[in-house]
Amino acid sequence: MWVILSALHKEFVSQYEKYEHELNVERLKFPMETKQVSKFEDQNPTISVNVLYFERDTKDFTVEYKSPHFTRKHQVNLLLLDEEDSSKRHYVRITS
Repeated sequence: MWVILSALHKEFVSQYEKYEHELNVERLKFPMETKQVSKFEDQNPTISVNVLYFERDTKDFTVEYKSPHFTRKHQVNLLLLDEEDSSKRHYVRITS
């Protein structure tokens, strides 16, 4: 949720709470798995999300999710990272 708000509002992360109401995240589980992104898009019709994943073994990028909604007002590109030897995963916004 925070990474999406970072794309919509250019403020410090501490300021994002006041914008939480802009996103419909009903029935979504956090931390959000990639398989839920399409549901997020269905619930937020002005936002499209693309997700890339960096594979440590091959040192290459894989498309985890490519949005079919390329004409939406807000297009957000994310990179999904994971911690080595851990199940923790984290999204960061791709800005260029």
